[in-house]
Amino acid sequence: MQLLRHLQLVGTDQELEAAWQAAGGHALTLQLLGRFIAEAFADRDIRHYREVQFEEADRERQGRSAFKVMIAYEKWLQQGGVARQRELSILRLTGLFDRPISHGCLQALRAAPVLPGITDGLAELSERQRQIAVNRLASIDLLSETADGIDAHPLIREYFSQQLRQQQPETFKAAHGRIFDHLCQNTPHRPDDLPGLQPLYQAVVHGCLADRQQEACDRVYYDRILRGAEAYSTKKLGAIGADLSAVAAFFEQPWSRVSARLSAADQAWLLGQAAFRLRALGRLTEALQPLRAGLEMDVQREDWENAARSANNLSELQVSLGLLDAGVKDGQQAVEYADRSGDAFQRLSKRATAADALLQRQRPGTGADPEELEQSRRLFATAEELQQELQPQYPRLYSLPGFRYCDLLLVPAEQAAWRCVAQAAGDGGVSLSLTAVLAAVHERAEQTLRWIQQTNGLLDIGLDHLTLARVSLYRWLLAGDRAAAVPVEHLQPAVEYLRRAGQEDHLPKGLLTAAVVAFLQGQLDRCRELLAETQLIAERGPMPLYLADVHLHRARLFQDAEELNRAGDLIRQHHYGRRFEELTDAERPVNGE
Repeated sequence: MQLLRHLQLVGTDQELEAAWQAAGGHALTLQLLGRFIAEAFADRDIRHYREVQFEEADRERQGRSAFKVMIAYEKWLQQGGVARQRELSILRLTGLFDRPISHGCLQALRAAPVLPGITDGLAELSERQRQIAVNRLASIDLLSETADGIDAHPLIREYFSQQLRQQQPETFKAAHGRIFDHLCQNTPHRPDDLPGLQPLYQAVVHGCLADRQQEACDRVYYDRILRGAEAYSTKKLGAIGADLSAVAAFFEQPWSRVSARLSAADQAWLLGQAAFRLRALGRLTEALQPLRAGLEMDVQREDWENAARSANNLSELQVSLGLLDAGVKDGQQAVEYADRSGDAFQRLSKRATAADALLQRQRPGTGADPEELEQSRRLFATAEELQQELQPQYPRLYSLPGFRYCDLLLVPAEQAAWRCVAQAAGDGGVSLSLTAVLAAVHERAEQTLRWIQQTNGLLDIGLDHLTLARVSLYRWLLAGDRAAAVPVEHLQPAVEYLRRAGQEDHLPKGLLTAAVVAFLQGQLDRCRELLAETQLIAERGPMPLYLADVHLHRARLFQDAEELNRAGDLIRQHHYGRRFEELTDAERPVNGE
C-alpha cells in the first residue's frame, strides 16, 4: 500500500488493499500495475486495477518485461522430459483462471475427454504424481497449494492465458466451457449470500470466454444471480463491485461494445447494467457512454419501457455530475418514454426522478422561475396518485421516489434548522407549519420503512432511516433545547445500510447528516473525518453538488470564509438552486448584511 501511495495513486486504504491482494502481494506486479495506471489513466484511480491486463502493463514498462522470464521458464519445462512437461501442463491450467483453481475445477479439467494441448498427460495422472508435480513447481515459486486449491502469480496466469488464447483458441474455449458447466452444476441454484454467489460470478466469466454469452446471461446472471427483476445481488446484498465484474465479461470493449453474440435487447440492457454499477461505485464519467449507447438502442427498437429506464438513469447521472439542465431535460424525456410505454410503474417512478432534477435546480426565494418548482411538486403529487392506483395497499411513494418526495417536503425545515446552527441556538419554538411538515414526513418515513423492511432492500432501508434521522435532528435544532441529547436513534442504521448498499452516489447523503450530528455532539475530529470522506467520494466521481455541500457544511459549522467562497462558486457554476437560499443565509453574516 505504501508503494502504491508512493506512485501517487488515488484511493482509499480498502481499495489499495484490494489491488494488493489482486496482485498477490508481489512487488514487481504492483510496480508494473501502479505505474501503468499512473500513466494510462488521468485520474490515477487505483480502482482501474480491475481493467488492467498485466501483459499490457508489462509491455509498457520497457526493460522490465516479466513475460520474458516466463518465456524462459516455459522453454526450460518443455525440454525437461515427461515429468517437467506434466508440470508445464499443470501450470498452463492457471491461464484459465483469474484466481486459485479449486480442486473441483481441477478435477473437471482433468476428466475425459482430454483437452488437446492443455490436459495432455494429466487425465491418467495419479494423485501421487500430481502432488509431486505441484510440489516441484512450488519449490521454484511458480505455484502454490492450499487446502482450497492451487494458485500461481497473476503474471504467470496471464502469460499462459495469452498463450492458450492465441495458440489454441478452440481448446481454450472448450476448457472454459467445461469450467462453466462444472460451476453451474455444482453450485446451489440461488445462493443467499455473497460467498455463495462467487462460483456463479466465476461461471459468468468462463461462459463468456467459452463464447456462450447468451447462456451465461440468461441462465446464470439474470436468473440465478439477479433473480430476475428482483435484482437480489445488488439490492439485498449490495454486491455492486462483484456484479460489475460479471457484467464486464459480456463486453468486448468496456464500456461501449457488448458482445454481438447477445440479443440486441440484452446488449442494451447490459449497457444500462454497467452504467448503473459504475455510477454506484462513484465512477460517474465512465457511466455516461454506456447509458447513452443503451438509450439510443432502446429508442431505435421503440422499446419505450427500457428507453424510460435509460433516460431516467441518464437524468440521475447528469444531476450527480452537476449538469442540472441536462438532468432536467433527460428527466422530462424519461417521463415521455414512460407514458409511451403505458407501464404504470415507469410512469410514476420517472415522474419522481424528473421532479427531483427540478428540485435540485430550483428553490423558492432565489429569483428562479417559481413555475418550475411548482412543476416539481405536481410531478411528485401525480407520481403518488399513480402509486395509489398501482398498489392501493401501498398508497404512498416509497423507496428512492419516496425519499425524494420527503426531501422536497423537508426543504423549509432544513433551511430553518441551519439558521439555528448559525445562531448556535434555536428560537425555543417551532412554527405550526414546520411542526406539521415534520410530523407528516416522520409518519411517512415510519410507514414506508415498515413496508420496505419486508423486502430488505439495503438502500431503501438506509434512506428511510436517514429521513427519520433528519426529521429528529431538525426538530431538536428548532426546539433550541441544547440541554437535551442530540437525537441519533436512526443515524447509525442509516449510514450502516447506505454503506452496505455499496452505492457511493447515495452514501454522501448519510455522511453529511452524520457530520452535523458529530459537530453538535462536540466530536469535531469525527465531523472533519466524515466531511473528508464525503469530499473524496465527491471529487473522484466527480459529484460537484456533494462537493458544494461539503464546502457549505464546513463554512457554516466552522465559520470558514474560504470554504464559503468555494461553496458559492460551485453552487453558482452548476445552478444548484437547492442551496441558493442556504448560501444567502451563510453569506449574510460574513458580508455584514
